[in-house]
Amino acid sequence: MADGIALDAYVKETLLSIVKAVIAAQDDATCGGFIGRAAYGGAHAPKDESENVVTNVSFDLATTVEDRGTTGGAAGVKVIPFIKTDIQGQIQSAHSTVSRIAFTVPVAIPRPKAQRDEDARREANERAQWERDTQMINNRSSGGY
Repeated sequence: MADGIALDAYVKETLLSIVKAVIAAQDDATCGGFIGRAAYGGAHAPKDESENVVTNVSFDLATTVEDRGTTGGAAGVKVIPFIKTDIQGQIQSAHSTVSRIAFTVPVAIPRPKAQRDEDARREANERAQWERDTQMINNRSSGGY
């Protein structure tokens, strides 16, 4: 990583690591059910079509495009590592321009299985209540209390 990591690989691995870590944390027996829970009843947070809370992952990165004086070097935008050491003692001619980029990627945090199950039960109960209410209204309108 002395030369940095390709921007696309860095963003991909960061996003995958975040989502995988949330899913793994949700499996914790003591408090995992509280992680990534969607707010019930109201628009407290933006959600996707499956009611998962959508959060923004912000990136603010220093990047470089480097033109090396050696042959066979990989070209492309790379994220600059925090610590860079060169213990090989090689001298190379390199011209680089450091730029800073910032962007945000929306990520849906999956709801824990317990919450999905609870929401399904609640929806089934609400649907059953609606059907009972509809039946009662139909019975009243047809005169059959």
